[in-house]
Amino acid sequence: MTPKDQSPTIPSFHDFESLSIKRFSYTEDNAPFSCISFSRLPCLTELNLINLNIQVIPEDIGQLHSLEKLDLSGNDFVNLPTSMKNLCKLKHARLSNCVNLEALPGLTGLQSLNLSGCSSLKSLLEPPHSVQEVTTYSLLELEIDNCTQVKSFSHQLSHFTRLTYLNLSSNDFEAIPESITELTSLGTLRLNNCKKLKTVEDLPQSVEHLYAHGCDSLENVTLSPNHSIKHLDLSHCFSLQQDEQLITQFLNNGYSEEVCSVQRSICLPGARIPEYFEIQSSGRSTTISLSPIRFTLAAIGFAACIMVSCERSVYLQFPAFSYDWSYEEDDEVILINVKPNIYRESEIEGKDTIPSHHLVIIHVASSVSTERIEELRLESHLQFPGEFRFPPADIRACGIRMIYED
Repeated sequence: MTPKDQSPTIPSFHDFESLSIKRFSYTEDNAPFSCISFSRLPCLTELNLINLNIQVIPEDIGQLHSLEKLDLSGNDFVNLPTSMKNLCKLKHARLSNCVNLEALPGLTGLQSLNLSGCSSLKSLLEPPHSVQEVTTYSLLELEIDNCTQVKSFSHQLSHFTRLTYLNLSSNDFEAIPESITELTSLGTLRLNNCKKLKTVEDLPQSVEHLYAHGCDSLENVTLSPNHSIKHLDLSHCFSLQQDEQLITQFLNNGYSEEVCSVQRSICLPGARIPEYFEIQSSGRSTTISLSPIRFTLAAIGFAACIMVSCERSVYLQFPAFSYDWSYEEDDEVILINVKPNIYRESEIEGKDTIPSHHLVIIHVASSVSTERIEELRLESHLQFPGEFRFPPADIRACGIRMIYED
């Protein structure tokens, strides 16, 4: 690949800033790609070598002093060169599906690290050279989902004190690791499809988004009295036992002013509207009469509950961005739209898509002035992509509770 008018000894790729070589997918018995040297690519800022079954990464990767992004997903190396500690500008690394990877060098400057599917991984940290050695890590985002040996190194999570995002999905925890309680900056925690998880408690005070979708064995979730959670996804957690208690705990416990002033939502299994929602009806709409109290109290917000029933052919998920609402002042109606993620049976590996019922609950503060309103109507709608000729799910019931100033 050397230009004809240059000598082969001249490094013709010297100024390249990006290099990407990839196969479409990883196969264990693919012929391994030979990676010999990076010496002719000193200016790389991004390097992607994906699904190539590379068995050894050369030591001179540590000479790529401008490297900022690295993706070595789908390769067969057991370890990475210790020289990678010299990559002081490296901020983002993806090593997903490196099924033979056992340990990492000391990448203290990383901000995001993806280790999804690294089933042989035994350690996140480089062993210290002395007992007194303390290493500071810059990591903000860490994905270690579907890592079968994660319990053996979960105690190391406490070293990543700056973490704001942590994905532990599809692992074998029965309870979340104790080390997570020390992550005081953690904002998002994902525990989706942890099939053995039975209880969630002692969460860091900072957690705002908790995803525990599809945790079949989950029975109890305990929130602190002054929690900061804005979105809680417990959909398809059919062993959950204390739905009424959890809803009240989620909506009424003492949280900060910042959390009170934003929209919050929770999704959990349920085939009936909880008693907390004093005005209920079947179907997708209901009406609340405000005349007895409108002269003495002003509403500052509302909590609404929508029961969604799903048929057999699809599987629903309710992430934080799947809800939106508006207030039509002229019609005196609150409109809530729910747009869940939808997966067909053929797209779901190992999922038994039996008919299911979900409670979608939205709490909105400082939203509606009721001083001149005698009746207020709630209308809820499910939205689906145009590819569905017939709705794959419907709203069976709804309820609302107004929140007033004391």
